[in-house]
Amino acid sequence: MKRGDIIYDPDIEFDDGGRADKLFVILSDIHSSGYVYTVLATSKGKSKDRDCQPSHMSFFVPSGKEFPKDTWLDLKRRPLCLPAKTLKERLDNSICRVVGTLKEDKVNAVRNCIDRHCSAWLSRQYCDILGIKYKG
Repeated sequence: MKRGDIIYDPDIEFDDGGRADKLFVILSDIHSSGYVYTVLATSKGKSKDRDCQPSHMSFFVPSGKEFPKDTWLDLKRRPLCLPAKTLKERLDNSICRVVGTLKEDKVNAVRNCIDRHCSAWLSRQYCDILGIKYKG
């Protein structure tokens, strides 16, 4: 489990109690608090634009090595800051699995997009985990 890993989880629970199978991407190293910062990945159509999408608060990754379909990383939804220990246990027990890894430059581009366009609504804790300056 490392920064950039794309994780498939067949049973993510959201804040509203809903559950779904989803892909998510780890955007941080394991923080000293024991958490990792992740964002959801969804396939919802093509885009003529690439990379950072400030108006949609998302990041577009065209189909290729990382994802088989055009994929959007949802930066506006509250991130999933997961306990690293829990995620590791889920991976070790084959409850979820790593299905790919974003290249380091792409992970940095996503992080920079969050820093420039989405960080104003993030808590100090989330900014610390992601390694960006708190702007609240």
